[in-house]
Amino acid sequence: MRSRVAICIGWVVIMLCGLVLVPGCQSVGDEPAVAAPSEATPSEETPVINETTAEDAVEPKTSETSIELALRFAPERTTRFKVTTQTDRRIKWEGSTAKKPAQFKGGNTGRTVELTFAQQVERVDADGRAVLKITIEGLTYQGVSQGRVALDFDSTRQKDQDSGLASLIGQSYKLEITPKGEVLALIDMEPARRATEGATAAHRTAEKLLSDQVVRKRHQIACLSAREAETANLQDSWSKEVRFAFGMLGAKVYERVYTLESIEKTSGGEQAVVVMKAIPSASGASAAHEGPAASPLVSMFDSTERYEGELRFDLDAGQVGEYAERLETEWVTADPAAVQSGDANPAVLRMSAIESYRLERVE
Repeated sequence: MRSRVAICIGWVVIMLCGLVLVPGCQSVGDEPAVAAPSEATPSEETPVINETTAEDAVEPKTSETSIELALRFAPERTTRFKVTTQTDRRIKWEGSTAKKPAQFKGGNTGRTVELTFAQQVERVDADGRAVLKITIEGLTYQGVSQGRVALDFDSTRQKDQDSGLASLIGQSYKLEITPKGEVLALIDMEPARRATEGATAAHRTAEKLLSDQVVRKRHQIACLSAREAETANLQDSWSKEVRFAFGMLGAKVYERVYTLESIEKTSGGEQAVVVMKAIPSASGASAAHEGPAASPLVSMFDSTERYEGELRFDLDAGQVGEYAERLETEWVTADPAAVQSGDANPAVLRMSAIESYRLERVE
């Protein structure tokens, strides 16, 4: 009888091309980091944002101290941000190669996008909502397919100025956003989209970077939009569920729990630090079964996951300083016959999916 590792190989090879993290069952634009699903990619380390030094004093505020945890917009104010989205899916054969099929190819497939944009406040309504003009100022993009670089672009390189992705630089669009970081509407997207039209892979990638889903995810602050009130006390917690689909490996629903952990004094003023920890959601289990059914071979894999994040919010300016969320999921299966026989080097099939989102104010 074939080992379960060998049984899995055929569909796993196919799945390597289709293992895509696609968030679903979310409010519009509330895709986590883990991805502008089609555009995001993972960083190598769990995000750690602006670690405080010993000199940073923590405000002696109590749990009853209320702060305004909401965006504030000043007309004509221009701020620059950098958003980095990453996604990576990887497959690896470990241990004995005696049963490794000749057609098996390991490696990773994914992409990394780093986009810098200027955000100008054009209008602020009485309720705090604002219309922002977004201008793309810089872009780097690297797409990898089965371990090989398929598309590499850097807007600062002279040789890349004729790329379809270069057409994004200088393009603008507008959006309407609430103090809670919820993107209500996308405005004047068509001129930028027309500028990126073309037949090359770079043009198609540029078009995806301007899709509604990716643009909303780029600008929406999920940590703030998940909270009903715009004020919070120390140690307050709030949560929101989010669903990820993993192709033939099925789907998972997580409950993201945000906690206002501390208020810190830095050289730039006061910062609110909100920490996110996510756990598989029991109440959302039924939602995990929506969409295409997972392969029955999924039961042959053991899986682990880690989903964390952090927000550092500038209380003086009413702006995000840094915000990151990262999901790591791994599936592993070993040759049971080899394990039972005491083989110290059994064949092991290991797959992983990583997706992250990071927004940081740069000016």
